[in-house]
Amino acid sequence: MIGTKLFDYEITRKIKAGGMGVVYEAQRVWGKRERVAVKFLLEQLRDDEPIRRRFIREAEILEMLNHPRIVRILGLDPDRDAFVMEFVEGKTLSEHLRSSPETYRQPEVTIRMFAQLLDAFDYAHHVVVEIGSRQEQGVVHRDIKPSNIIIEPDGNPKILDFGISRISTFESTLTDPKLQMGSVAYMSPEQIVNPAAVDWRSDIYSLGVTLWEMFVGSSPYPQVTNFDMVVQVQNKIRNEPLPKLTELLTNVSAKDKRVLQRIDAIIAKATAKHPGQRYQRCQEMKETLKAALHVDQSAEIGVMPAKATDAHPAETVQANNVPNDSHQAQPYLEEFTQIQEPNTVITPIEMMASPVNYENMSLTPDGSLAPISNVHGNTGASKWLNRLQHQPRRVWALLALGTVVVVAGVWISRIQSSTPAVQAASPQAIVTPAAEIGEVTDEVLAALSMADSCYEVGYQYYQVRDYKKAIYWYQKAANLGSPIGQTNLGYMYEHELGVARNYTEALKWYQKAATAGNADGQNNLGSMYYNGLGTSKDYTQALKWYRAAAEQGNAGGQINLGIMYDEGHGVAANKTEALKWYMRAANQGNADGQYYVGTLYELGEGVEQNENKAVQWYRVSARQGNRNAQGALGRLNQTW
Repeated sequence: MIGTKLFDYEITRKIKAGGMGVVYEAQRVWGKRERVAVKFLLEQLRDDEPIRRRFIREAEILEMLNHPRIVRILGLDPDRDAFVMEFVEGKTLSEHLRSSPETYRQPEVTIRMFAQLLDAFDYAHHVVVEIGSRQEQGVVHRDIKPSNIIIEPDGNPKILDFGISRISTFESTLTDPKLQMGSVAYMSPEQIVNPAAVDWRSDIYSLGVTLWEMFVGSSPYPQVTNFDMVVQVQNKIRNEPLPKLTELLTNVSAKDKRVLQRIDAIIAKATAKHPGQRYQRCQEMKETLKAALHVDQSAEIGVMPAKATDAHPAETVQANNVPNDSHQAQPYLEEFTQIQEPNTVITPIEMMASPVNYENMSLTPDGSLAPISNVHGNTGASKWLNRLQHQPRRVWALLALGTVVVVAGVWISRIQSSTPAVQAASPQAIVTPAAEIGEVTDEVLAALSMADSCYEVGYQYYQVRDYKKAIYWYQKAANLGSPIGQTNLGYMYEHELGVARNYTEALKWYQKAATAGNADGQNNLGSMYYNGLGTSKDYTQALKWYRAAAEQGNAGGQINLGIMYDEGHGVAANKTEALKWYMRAANQGNADGQYYVGTLYELGEGVEQNENKAVQWYRVSARQGNRNAQGALGRLNQTW
C-alpha cells in the first residue's frame, strides 16, 4: 500500500488499523505537499454491502459537517472504498489520560477544552443535512469516548470517527437499529436497552462519562474482557450513578472542592438514567460548566430542569426536575433483570498530583516498577493446517525475542532484562521472589499482591524465554484468580515449558480460566477435549467450549467451531454454519479464517460456488503469509 496514489496524494505510512478500516498517512505530490489521512475499508469487507454502505456513509456525514473541532473530509473514492481526511497532529485524549492524567485534574484546563467539544456536538446535533431529496436535522455520534478525540499540540480537541453515527430524525440508520453500537463503558442506558430509540441525548450521556474520566484519569468501569463483564457493566450503567469526584479527588483546596461539587452535579445531570432528565442541549451543559468555575455564585449548578425552548428542534422534550442529590439514581427500564455483581472499589487519588498507584504497576525483571498494560491475552501464530486434515487451532505463545505484539489494542514491547541474582538450583526448582528479583521493598510487595501484576511479570519473563520464572509468576497470578494467568499456566504445563509436561494440570487450569470466562482458556480447553489430552476425547465438550470462545469473538474459537460444523464432529455437519464462523474469524483479519472461507467458496460448500471470491479470500490470507492460501493461489494460477 505504501506508495499507492489516491487523487493527488501518495501514501507514505500506516497509522492504525481498526475493525472496519485502515488509516494511512499520505502527502500531496505537488504544491504545498500537505499531509492527509486516508482511510480504506478492509479488503475482506468490501463484499459485505451493509458494512460498505456504513463506511461510505461515514464519509458522506463528515462531508456534511463543517466545524473546526470536527475532522474534515477532503475527498471520496467509492470505487476504491477510500476517503481522504485532514491530517490531525497530536495524541488521543485516552493516550493523554494514560500518560499524564494530572493535566486534566485542573478544572480550568478541562473546562476550556471540554467547552469546545460541547460546541462541536451542539453544532452536529442541530446541523441540517441532505438525505437524497430530503433535508434532515441533527447527527448523533453514538460512540463518544476519549479514544475518538485527538488533542492537538495547542490543546484543542478534534472529534474523529462518525462511522456509527446516524441522522437524528432519519428512520434508516447506518447499521441495524436493533444492534447496540458503541463502546460499552460510554453507552447510555437507552443505548443498551433500546438502540433504535437513541437520540442526541445519548451523546450528552457519553460526554458526561468522558468528563468524569478526564478528572479521574481512568474509566469508571473495569475493562470488559468477556460477556459476563459486559452484562455487569451494563447493569451498573442502568442502575448506579457515577461516583462523586469529591469522594475520589483528595488534597484539594477549598475553592477547588466547591468547583468539584458543582461539576459533580453537572455530571450527574448529564448522566441521568432517563434522557428527559439530562441537559437537552450541549450548549446548556457548556454554559453551566463554565459557570462552575465561579465559586462566588450561590445558586446550585447543573440541577435545574431544562426549558422547553432548549430542547432539540426536532423534538420538544418535557424535562423532569432532578433532585439536588441526583446521585440517588433510579434504574432505567426496570423490566430488565438486574444481575448481581461485586461492588467496584475505586481508590481515592490526589488531585493535581501523580502518586504511584501500585494497583496499576507491575514488577519488571530488573526490580523496577512499570505500568500494567491491562493485556488479557497473548495469542500468537497458529500452526499451518492442511484443509483436508483439520485439527482445531490453539493459542500459541510468542517465542521470538524482541517481538512486539498488539493484543486488544495495547502494544507491549520486550523489556531489557538483567541477569537474576540467583539461578534455580535444578530444572524443577522454583526460587523465591527475593532470590529472583533481588531486594524487594514493601512497595514492590504491594504491587505483587495484585494478580494482574504477577501475570505481567510472568509474561515479561516468558518473552525472554526464562520459562522457570515465567511459570512461577503465572502460578501466583493463577492462584490469585487471574484467568489469563491460569490460561498461560495451563499452556506451560501442556507444552513442557519450565515444568514437566502434565496434561492433567494443564486441563485443570484451562478449566478454571474457561469457567471464569477467559476466551483463550475456553478455546484451549475445547482443544484438550477434542484431542483427548488429560481427559477422554469428548467432541460434545469440545463443541461447548469452542462455542463459548467463539461467541466472545475469539478468532481461534470461531475457526475451531467452524471445523466442528465442517467435519460433523459433535454436531451434524453444516457447511453453512461452518462458513458463518469461518467468516467471523476472517472479518477479524485472521488469515486461517480467510483461507477456510476461500475453500468453501471454491468448493461451493455452504455457499454458491464462486472462484473469484475464493481467490479474493485466498489472496488476503496469502498476503499475511498463509502457506495454504499461497498454495491454493498457485494451483489456480493466480498471484498474491
